[in-house]
Amino acid sequence: MVFCNPRNMTKAAILPTFLLSAALFAQKGTKVEIGYTPQMRGVADRPVFGNIEIRPGLETATASKMMVTAVQDAGFSFLTPNADLTLPLPPGKTVSSNIRPLADSDLDAYSRAADHSRPLPPNRIYGLQYNMKYDVQAKSIVYLIQSFLYQKGSGSRDWLKYSNYYDGRYFEGQLAAKIREQFATTSK
Repeated sequence: MVFCNPRNMTKAAILPTFLLSAALFAQKGTKVEIGYTPQMRGVADRPVFGNIEIRPGLETATASKMMVTAVQDAGFSFLTPNADLTLPLPPGKTVSSNIRPLADSDLDAYSRAADHSRPLPPNRIYGLQYNMKYDVQAKSIVYLIQSFLYQKGSGSRDWLKYSNYYDGRYFEGQLAAKIREQFATTSK
């Protein structure tokens, strides 16, 4: 479902769209909101600062492309079978990445971060997976990112969900930064 500009919608359609949008992002995870405008001019034909320009009708394609590119730049791929990633992923639908093993440098950076109280035990191989979705709203694109940490031993093929405490916001913040970077690069 593509969310339309409220000015073009009937009053009966605005409330269900708002409720669906609010329900989509009431889940745990990191929310990333990117402001956009269909024109780069605002009041009195002055530039709108802090927003990117997206041509009307391309909001969904742009939001999907930025998410796909950010995920791939982070070294992940999607688990969506037979997905043609050249076509926009549908808004509001959760997509999952593969589980990518974390490098020692990733684990060192996590351990140095101040947002968590306990480092990960060093005697395991760790993997990370993301669940993501986005919503196109009247003047913003909102992403929801969730991270899941997995572990396995050196001789094991199967990943097991890590059941102890870890700060998922750290990993979610890494992907959120990649998404923001995509928009910053595109808007120049």
